[in-house]
Amino acid sequence: MLNKFIILTALSTLSLTANCLLEPTNIDVGLCYEAEGNKNMAQAAYERALIEDETNVNARLKLAKLYNTMGMEKEAAVLVENVKKMRLTPAQRTSLAAIETHEDESLNTLNIRANAYLGYDSNVNVSPSPTIVDDANASTEGIQSSLFLRVRADLSYLHDLGTSGGWFLRTDMNLYYQNNSAAHYYDVTYGRLYAGGGHRSSSYTLYIPLFYDRIHYLDRDLLQEYGIRPDLTLRLVDALFLNLNAAYTQRRYIQDIDVGRNDDTLSGGAGLFWLGSSHMLYGKFRYERYDATETAPAAFTDNSQLYAQVGGIYSLGNFADLELNYQYRYGDYAKVADIKREDSNHDISVIAKHNFSKSFRANIDYRYVNNQSTYDLAKYEKHEAMLGIEYNY
Repeated sequence: MLNKFIILTALSTLSLTANCLLEPTNIDVGLCYEAEGNKNMAQAAYERALIEDETNVNARLKLAKLYNTMGMEKEAAVLVENVKKMRLTPAQRTSLAAIETHEDESLNTLNIRANAYLGYDSNVNVSPSPTIVDDANASTEGIQSSLFLRVRADLSYLHDLGTSGGWFLRTDMNLYYQNNSAAHYYDVTYGRLYAGGGHRSSSYTLYIPLFYDRIHYLDRDLLQEYGIRPDLTLRLVDALFLNLNAAYTQRRYIQDIDVGRNDDTLSGGAGLFWLGSSHMLYGKFRYERYDATETAPAAFTDNSQLYAQVGGIYSLGNFADLELNYQYRYGDYAKVADIKREDSNHDISVIAKHNFSKSFRANIDYRYVNNQSTYDLAKYEKHEAMLGIEYNY
């Protein structure tokens, strides 16, 4: 079965609806079906969990609670009496007490992913984004390569409000750090926090978060961003999903050296995802418009970016997952003096992940980027190769 964190990365938003197809255990599948209101499928999932392990306390508690909601009080009582004879954790005792008093529990979910990579970048002084600092600033210094250490951590917490209608609150946090052994001037530290609420049903998930992030780059606290990013995922058929998203962002540079670079950004995107039992195919499109807020903006601050991305993931069971991704980006920049800049960027990545266990995976990544431009100083290409370890909780 496809690893759920790979799917979440590809979707670029943690689709609550998609989790029902992707969670690896019968208990998780049951929780997803309950969230969709499909009690019969949830019952079957919990019962499969007990067939696999008749001592599974969590499965018994979930099934007993479900039986009560389905009017099967006698069946629930039998499960509860059996659970009382088992050794329980404090959390399980709380769940048992809630079942006995028929109090409804809310569904709280915590997902954590952590990655550590050791890699090589053939052109590390190219900006991490075409709109953070102009690529030409780095290109004038020539190509510089470096080994690097990269660390990432992603945390997502979902709190189901336990009310009718499927309302929920959610918080996401992303942390990123890259240390370049031969070029510390280009070390990057990045952090982002999402917080918002939404609504979900069997056919859609709507999430509207506010966000804030901050970037340390080029040996200084470079940039902070804040805004709103509504996101809607629709289930078209059982295995086909449509994702629609938009964002408004205010980006403010922190140091005087970056005067004139502040901008406001509007963006919109769409993605189509086909999820199979052992594979996923996707296509995504996004348009971004950056408008300078200063009366005398820095060169190329006003610009628009168009992204088109296609890819797929194929799972070799518990052994490995293979991912291929291609992204094309077209950049159109406001004219500066007599210079009209247009960029065509090709970004190809190949990723192989070997599963040591449900929680640990080893990664081998390769990425090639080529940027062609009518502005000579913005032309570049780069290769990245990485070895890493991933932990999922």
